[in-house]
Amino acid sequence: MAPKRLKRHPETRSTFSKIVVLVSLVLILAGVTIFTLAFYTDTCSIRDVVVKGCKNLDASFVRSESCIDSYKNLVTLPVGSIKSNLKQDPWIEDVNISRRLLHTVTIEVLERQPIAVVDFDGAGFLVDGHGYVIKKVDLNEHRSLARIHGGDTSIPIVGREVANRKIKDCVTSIGKMTAELRESITLANPFDGRGQVFVCRVGFQVIYGTTSESKKKNEVLEAIMLDIKSNGRRVAYIDLRVPDSPVMMPD
Repeated sequence: MAPKRLKRHPETRSTFSKIVVLVSLVLILAGVTIFTLAFYTDTCSIRDVVVKGCKNLDASFVRSESCIDSYKNLVTLPVGSIKSNLKQDPWIEDVNISRRLLHTVTIEVLERQPIAVVDFDGAGFLVDGHGYVIKKVDLNEHRSLARIHGGDTSIPIVGREVANRKIKDCVTSIGKMTAELRESITLANPFDGRGQVFVCRVGFQVIYGTTSESKKKNEVLEAIMLDIKSNGRRVAYIDLRVPDSPVMMPD
């Protein structure tokens, strides 16, 4: 014999329905309150703007370029538009924008790292490791960076990568070097018949060839330069075109 089902009392159903309605009303009211506070009052107004990551750019300049002062509300802040505004600057490779309730916006920029200056008939152009042209500069600036001979190619455009393949390959080779190795190079010629040729600050040439096997070439070059420095050797040039059999010509 099947067990009898207990019948729910009508008053119980009525109480449950009232509770559901009450909870729904509370949630709706809370939502309306939050919406009103967020969008129609200064509860979430922007009061603090923190700029991070600046090395070559000034933080106040980044804030101005972002146009963030045109906006008042943290919730409605158009993050995508601000990022687009900032990434128009050639120095800025990427940017991250975060919001912290109730009043703070943080702008963190990733600046491009300049690794060389390309010399186009006396006009200098600062480039990063991808050959992206950051800025036109005086050749007397950035003396710690290698100066790359630009040949008779067309002048590059700031905000774009250099068009010439030989120059770009030379930039790539330098970019793959350690910071210490890059700092040891003063001049670079990508148009030499032997391939890329570098001139070290201590005076000797490095016949680098192409970008192939750059990791091995850099390791060999570092070892040879350490040996030269430790033993006071005088060298005319180092040929790294075949890194497994490098040639070092005494001066």
